Amino acid sequence: MKEEIVHILSTFVAVFVIVDPFAVVPVYLLLTDKYSSQEIVHTRKKATIIAFIILAVFAVTGLSLFNVFSITLPAFQIAGGILLLLF
Repeated sequence: MKEEIVHILSTFVAVFVIVDPFAVVPVYLLLTDKYSSQEIVHTRKKATIIAFIILAVFAVTGLSLFNVFSITLPAFQIAGGILLLLF
């Protein structure tokens, strides 16, 4: 049970870091500056659904996609770490 909780928390933290909501909020506010409140709610719902679908598809098919391109998980982790370091 403890291992499952640790896995769920580490997965949540990883997704949270990837999505980076603190960097997205200013862009979202800038893009929806001239929208009505109804348009903002619609845009928020649509963006949330699309982001969830993209994350879910890659969560289900990600390892298969790596296998197609012969990318190992450690190689992807190293490349991701280098990209994060550059930013």
